Amino acid sequence: MLLTNSKFSRDVIRKYIGKDAVVIYPPVEISDYVKISRNTEREDAVITISRFTPEKNLDLIPFIAQKLKNVKFYLIGSIRGSKSREYMTKIARLKRQLNIDNLEIIANAPHIVKLQLLSKSKVLLHLMPYEHFGIVVVEGMASGCIPVVHKSGGQ
Repeated sequence: MLLTNSKFSRDVIRKYIGKDAVVIYPPVEISDYVKISRNTEREDAVITISRFTPEKNLDLIPFIAQKLKNVKFYLIGSIRGSKSREYMTKIARLKRQLNIDNLEIIANAPHIVKLQLLSKSKVLLHLMPYEHFGIVVVEGMASGCIPVVHKSGGQ
């Protein structure tokens, strides 16, 4: 965790809650992402980075990609166990059933691949409702992507 002594943050908390506080932010190392943020050679591309797990609503992406045929979609997801693999397989099956050719699904991508795809994407899509923070949203913004997030979350 990163602690901050931001006077503004402390003053706002004191004013509206009536308590003295130290503001704690989740750690996000953005130096690799900031390096790619100035790339002006971006595609009409949307990237989603997530764990392959149903609460992330990744199975909506093939339907979105089907409606936006001129946009490239990258879905990078980590697989942790059989349930995660089953969910990725479901999404891949949907891609085939809907005959989607503008969606690339990449499991367990190395960091360099993630950076390459972020550097050429314009939008970061994050579909999980009620996400507490969403570190990947910060990474996407630091990379120069426009975040599109569910309106219920903390982002």
